Amino acid sequence: MASHDWCAYQFDRPDLGEGFAVFLRRHNSPFPTMEARLQRIEPGADYEVGLSETFVAAAPKRMRGSELANLTITLGQSPASVLLRYRRLG
Repeated sequence: MASHDWCAYQFDRPDLGEGFAVFLRRHNSPFPTMEARLQRIEPGADYEVGLSETFVAAAPKRMRGSELANLTITLGQSPASVLLRYRRLG
């Protein structure tokens, strides 16, 4: 992997309807955004989602599965990272 590429990992617990993804903008990346395609997300379901760039958990917001599955992640600095946590509602 080149030092200008983003890295991303998703960990999904289908038995719990939740998971998380980590997005890493590497130190030589000239790209401030990444188009994320999360797997195992139900397009018609509602999710509680938190995005955090620090060690402090972000306040969760409600998001539709179709929106969560095709997410644009933006990080203004490099290197930088963001943690996305999600939980299916209902």
